[in-house]
Amino acid sequence: SKGIDRIIDLARLAARGEIDIGPDVQFCLAGPLVDVQMAREVAAADARGDLVYLGPVMGNHRDELFDDADVLIHLSRDDVSPLVIIEAVARGCFPLATSIGCIPEMLENSPMHLVNDGDDAEEVAAKLRAIRLLGRAGRSEVVRGVAQSWRG
Repeated sequence: SKGIDRIIDLARLAARGEIDIGPDVQFCLAGPLVDVQMAREVAAADARGDLVYLGPVMGNHRDELFDDADVLIHLSRDDVSPLVIIEAVARGCFPLATSIGCIPEMLENSPMHLVNDGDDAEEVAAKLRAIRLLGRAGRSEVVRGVAQSWRG
């Protein structure tokens, strides 16, 4: 599972003020939804205003999305080598992901980038607050470091 349910829960808790992520946070969800029940849950979350569902995004639209985003949140349960993290880092978008598969190695085993339990909204919220404190310049510097580590 890509962990879409985890994003829905996180967005719902943030919208209700049950977890603190910080001011002016907007959750956007992009990508195809093949599971009918999950599509219903995403549509309901979008209708409530908890998140904005963008549908599948590719090419320039995907690049623009990463350019505008502060953080990619990838709370997958089994996507052990996600291309989306590479795409995000290539565009300078800060990745926060579950610590599964080769994701820790991709992100230099950095605690700042890794969530131990994607179901723990408080852990994710704490990481997001810490990431926000870096500011845009700080996030960009950290992402550049990850990208440089891939180049060797």
